[in-house]
Amino acid sequence: MILTVNGGSSTIKYGLFEGDRTAARGKVEAAGGPAVHQLAEWVDANVAKGSLRAVAHRVVHGGPNYSGPAKLDAAAIRELRRISPYDPEHLPEEIHIIECLMERLPDVPHYACFDTAFHHDLPMVARVLPIPREFEARGVRRYGFHGISCQSIMGQLNDAERAGRVVIAHLGSGASVTAVLAGKSIDTSMSFTPVAGIPMSTRCGDLDPGLAWYLQNVEHLDAKAFHEMIHKRSGLLGVSGVSGDVRVLLESPRPSAREALELFCYQVRKTICAMAGALGGVDTLVFSGGIGENAAVLREWICAGMEWTGLRFDVASNAANGALISAQGSAVTVRVVRTDEERQMALLVRELL
Repeated sequence: MILTVNGGSSTIKYGLFEGDRTAARGKVEAAGGPAVHQLAEWVDANVAKGSLRAVAHRVVHGGPNYSGPAKLDAAAIRELRRISPYDPEHLPEEIHIIECLMERLPDVPHYACFDTAFHHDLPMVARVLPIPREFEARGVRRYGFHGISCQSIMGQLNDAERAGRVVIAHLGSGASVTAVLAGKSIDTSMSFTPVAGIPMSTRCGDLDPGLAWYLQNVEHLDAKAFHEMIHKRSGLLGVSGVSGDVRVLLESPRPSAREALELFCYQVRKTICAMAGALGGVDTLVFSGGIGENAAVLREWICAGMEWTGLRFDVASNAANGALISAQGSAVTVRVVRTDEERQMALLVRELL
């Protein structure tokens, strides 16, 4: 059996997989260490001693050195600590969870599955940031995220779709759009950190970098306050002044709620079209993530105005949350695919084993 661990600041989602069979799934709610210990106690009570072959940890940022899953040892932990400033929102907590579980489950090998790995070999034109080149040697580049989700989605497409030009819109509280050509990521909207790209629930997405200077010198917003603003007070929450939750915004009578949703859909549509440009066209468009899989009205708004690509939208199928929401004769196949990061992590580690 392989245990998968997808840890956050207050929740740890887990899965237990035996071959292709899902033995268990769940989550524990608590901050930091207590959640880890709850999970370890669940394993002790529910998994037969000696039957656990490995633990797979989702790690958001792998830096420049990891292009695939990696066994976690002292050297790997040191590297994750070194690159923690790349992603202070995720890596410190993920390292803490890894160390706690390695201590509680010392006889089982632990592996890291990186969200950045799928995008590791981006073409130079997509990877290099237009700042002084010296910073690239220090690890400053476009990394991209949601890579485990992208791999899960690609695995669920048919052979012809995987061989073609695919745009993946992973839309959840974190959101990104990725261009995939013949199974390889060639561009993606997130960049050095997961705050870049399209607006998200509370993250701003792309901003004019000159805004940081203005807010510091005119509005007296220091670096810490700016960091908190772009991660936790922006995006749908910032624009609406109501919530970062799409479900709440769809029910809200406030004009700013509708404006936030329209802005989100516009930016997603614009980015999808940019990725189509990078691919030289698009054969398959995939919606995934909590919003992409469930918010039918937003999928319709996003696809509105994309007829120039040859996309023909099936309004009825979309309203019914069908798996295929493009109409017959559409030049672009539009699918809704339920991503499964936990299963994908188990698959990646099983291949290593």
